[in-house]
Formats: sequence, C-alpha cells, structure tokens
Amino acid sequence: MLIGGGGGLALLGGGWFVFLRDSGVDGPGEAVEAFYSAIDNENIERAEELTHDEGSINVQGQIDNLFFDLSEIQLSVDDTEVLDEDLDLDPGEFDDVQEFDLVEAEVTTAAEGESETETTEFVVALDESGDWLVWEER
Repeated sequence: MLIGGGGGLALLGGGWFVFLRDSGVDGPGEAVEAFYSAIDNENIERAEELTHDEGSINVQGQIDNLFFDLSEIQLSVDDTEVLDEDLDLDPGEFDDVQEFDLVEAEVTTAAEGESETETTEFVVALDESGDWLVWEER
C-alpha cells in the first residue's frame, strides 16, 4: 500500500458543513473525479465541499493518517463507471438526498517513483439543490 491507512486515501471518511454550495459537477462520476482532483491539488476545503454533510467521508482525518505528506503524492482518477446496483440506502431517510448512485473508480496513487492503481467504489448522493456529492466509500 503506497499511502497507508487501511486502503490509503481511497478510505476517506466525514466532514460537517452547513452552508449553501454548488459542487460544479454534472454527475456522480464527475463528483468522484473532482473530489480526488481537489485532494491532489491539496485543496482540502474544496474536497470537503464535495462531500455530503450526512455521509461518512472525513477528508482531513484520513489525510492525517497518510504515510506520505500530501505534497509528495499524486492522485488521479483513470476511469469511473456508475454501477447499476441496488443500494441499501433510502434517500427518503435523509433530509437533503434525492438519489444515491454507486460509482466504481480506478484511482492511481504515485509516490517516490512508484504507482499503484486500485479500484474502489463510492456512494454519491444527489442533494436537493442538484449537486452530486461523495457520501461514502464501499
């Protein structure tokens, strides 16, 4: 594992923010790509904006557990695919969720001349304002 912490940065977990926002992404796959792009650019605030308040993603907590300093790694999403799977989440149980989708992402992490590509799945939520936001990793 290049970055560590039980699956590395792919296991990001929960931020709490209450404010109006526009994620600026048009779909669930783009939400995951924008999330990783923000982290790769060390824009933690933007990464947190791309997570849903009620989800389980904690950006800063996971970054604090990395084996490498964030400035020493490069992250990229090579591919995303929205999977046609029945999720065990009911949007009606949450205040600000219209729909959930499951996104499979191929994420490459590079550090110290080595790279590793992992496939991971994220639940992404469409909120009431039409923004796709990362909810949790599966």
